[in-house]
Amino acid sequence: ERSNLIQYIPQDPFGSVPEFQSLYELISDIQDSEYNETLSVILNIIAYPRKLLHRRISQLSGGQRQLGLLIIAALKKPSVLILDESFSALDQEMTKKAIELVLHLKSIQGMSSIIISHNLELYHLEFDRKYELDGELR
Repeated sequence: ERSNLIQYIPQDPFGSVPEFQSLYELISDIQDSEYNETLSVILNIIAYPRKLLHRRISQLSGGQRQLGLLIIAALKKPSVLILDESFSALDQEMTKKAIELVLHLKSIQGMSSIIISHNLELYHLEFDRKYELDGELR
């Protein structure tokens, strides 16, 4: 069952979640019968250390925060995930892992995603539809 129809992950992970809480506290209310298995799969795909879930948000780097937002959104099992420059704080390897997770969620949960990015390398990945804005929609 999907708890949220649409999840949005913004470019700036610094103002998006309470700094005094941990990711674990933020995801604790999402738990369902598949929670532990789903969380383990997500952490494995993006190579996110479980111990980081227990750190305060303020103790995480920008990239760790962005991945944390992706973890939260993925656990909510949205129908649509909007990623607005959500990979900007990630290095190339972590961006690949995050995209791998998005594609996994698409195949397992039937989730759709909208990825907004200036990174044209993402444009070459296998997505169902791609649009490029350059003053007009192409």
